[in-house]
Amino acid sequence: MEKTYTDGVCGEIVETNKNGFIVKTADTSVLVAVVQAKGGKVMNTDAYMRGHSVEKGTVLR
Repeated sequence: MEKTYTDGVCGEIVETNKNGFIVKTADTSVLVAVVQAKGGKVMNTDAYMRGHSVEKGTVLR
């Protein structure tokens, strides 16, 4: 069963785990498993989180 996130705003990181980070949307949430920083290469979120601070509560823009 999928976990439901009711608190937070759209675009907010509501959880981080070994698979990536979960971002709240208007009516559900999505697991972000791959990222690309501005000017950077595409990488999985596990590798990205080892070198960058990705904290619960951060709002992605």
